[in-house]
Amino acid sequence: MPRGIFLIFLAVGVAIAGGSSFYYAMAWSWVLEGRSWPTAQGTIQAVDVEDRSGSSENSHSLYYPRLAYTYRVGNRTLSGERIWLTGNQFYNHREDAVAFVGQYAVGQNVPVLYDPQDPDEAALLNEAPPWQILLFTAAGLGWIALSLYFRLRDPVPQRRFGRCRKCGARLPFDEHRPPGGAPCPRCAQPDPLASWGNRKPLILSFVLFFGIWAVGLYLLFG
Repeated sequence: MPRGIFLIFLAVGVAIAGGSSFYYAMAWSWVLEGRSWPTAQGTIQAVDVEDRSGSSENSHSLYYPRLAYTYRVGNRTLSGERIWLTGNQFYNHREDAVAFVGQYAVGQNVPVLYDPQDPDEAALLNEAPPWQILLFTAAGLGWIALSLYFRLRDPVPQRRFGRCRKCGARLPFDEHRPPGGAPCPRCAQPDPLASWGNRKPLILSFVLFFGIWAVGLYLLFG
């Protein structure tokens, strides 16, 4: 496997495994912190199920339960929509989401957990984060293992070349690797491969990494 492709695959695996592990650990910290939060009496104001369909015809729909409620802390009446302290959760089948919100009705009194330092931060439920998050961690680790396997099984590593940033000469990275590589033999340009054009695999890796994070955060908190 060429080094550039290997770095891209490795970055994807690290993004998936690292991102899901970080979120799972962070969610558990919220759960532990929430166990010390006080409760206030709240009232359900609205009950709904939101259907989020993908852009393509064959995409799968996700169903998000929605509950709006008010609660009193001291002399203040506050409102909230957060159900789980660990963030938004969804269902793959509409009937499951409907069954969940069916436990609530408009006007029903419910206990509301709130942050004593910031009463506007509140939630109805403080449950352990979904264990399914760890499936992404396992998938990411498997992706990393496969990337390493295909990289190491190559009997002879393929030589990587770049272009001199001054004259465009084709130069091997192992001799002119930036920074501090040997000067270009054609034009004597010092550090000839130190240019963005020669770092496309690295740039693409960062784009994929942050892209995966952006999609994951949107699905969790959007």
